[in-house]
Amino acid sequence: MIRNRLTTRVAATFDGIRHAADALRGFLGTYELPPVASSRIELALVESMNNIVEHSGVQPSDMIDVRLSSNGAVLEIVLADPGAPFDVEQMNREVTIEAPAAAEMEDHGRGLSLIRAVIDRVAFTREHGQN
Repeated sequence: MIRNRLTTRVAATFDGIRHAADALRGFLGTYELPPVASSRIELALVESMNNIVEHSGVQPSDMIDVRLSSNGAVLEIVLADPGAPFDVEQMNREVTIEAPAAAEMEDHGRGLSLIRAVIDRVAFTREHGQN
């Protein structure tokens, strides 16, 4: 089966995240997706990369590899970064995105819940010093 692929490398910065989102939109433009599906995919990519930039300890000089591939039925997004290992136990916990009262909201902690709410599968591996 033919797979469409795109690989890019961006700085571990918010500007780098914008470049990756632009690349994703171009990649998705080759498919006839409903706008809501494209928006959910972009949200998952951007939030995942925000988590890397904000929580993994990467430096602005570090790079994040972004690999996109699809066979037309399944889209796979792989991010590779040199940051600290991710807490797999946190990822495996049941999470929800219930709306708490404004006073109870934390400044962080909703990213993984949001990602899991908009895509089918999230996985983490660490190989050769890369997440």
